[in-house]
Amino acid sequence: MVTPAWAANADIQLARAIAGNDIGFLKRQLATGLGVDHRINSETLLMIAARKGRDEIVKLLIGKGADVNAKSGKGHNAMSFASRYGHLDIVQDLLNHGAEVNISNNNNWTPLLKAARGGHLEVVDYLLAHDADISRRNSSGQDALALARRYGHKNVIQYLRKYKRDDK
Repeated sequence: MVTPAWAANADIQLARAIAGNDIGFLKRQLATGLGVDHRINSETLLMIAARKGRDEIVKLLIGKGADVNAKSGKGHNAMSFASRYGHLDIVQDLLNHGAEVNISNNNNWTPLLKAARGGHLEVVDYLLAHDADISRRNSSGQDALALARRYGHKNVIQYLRKYKRDDK
């Protein structure tokens, strides 16, 4: 199915509003009937806001009932985007509103794996404190420690080693 030009244009405006943190524009669109789980290229508005670190927009969308566990065509989700980019406040908001801590994409990447790969120690710590499964591996067989090693995140490596020792 071909997307009409007017719809594609509206999606571009929405994406720009989220990227530019234009909460007023988004509020107006929601008030005139835009669905809170509207998708742009298979990603929900919440996923886009989580990836961009737009915490006020995330709060708005969650408050309007956005599905915090929705997945894109590739299985990406708001938790994985927030974790990947180190947006701790958004990870906290999502978990406080029912997001799954061990939600995974189509390649078995969990938020913990994304945070470890990105070297986001505060996010790694928060996820583990909220029952993230440290033993989970992606489809390539890598766990959080292996990813932290691969990408040279020494602080995350030390933390995960200590966490594994203390967990025994």
